[in-house]
Amino acid sequence: MLVIAVSIFSNCNTKRTCEDLKEGKYMLVSEETGTTIIERKVNEQIEINESLGVHVKYDLKWKDNCTYLLYNDQFLDDNYWIPSDTKDTLIVEITDIMADSYIVKASMGSTDLVIESELLIIE
Repeated sequence: MLVIAVSIFSNCNTKRTCEDLKEGKYMLVSEETGTTIIERKVNEQIEINESLGVHVKYDLKWKDNCTYLLYNDQFLDDNYWIPSDTKDTLIVEITDIMADSYIVKASMGSTDLVIESELLIIE
């Protein structure tokens, strides 16, 4: 019984790190764009937003432990596209990690605009 209690207590106090978020499934909910499901693997990220009809795959490169770059976007649905002259690298920094979500600041290299968002951890 003591072993079970210690195990449960240890798991509850384990704080997630950026390393824990390098792979997994996440959800971003926005009033402007609806719900986006994000699946991140070692070298790629796929984002699916059914309400916008967007299915996009990015190449992913970790700049440091909590910052990654998304680039070379490839739209997986022929009905949605962005002109090639508007493509840019997205710089994403994980700034805070909670038990079931995390906060990111995202910016593009060609603009000063920074967007802060909370992503829910699905898996």
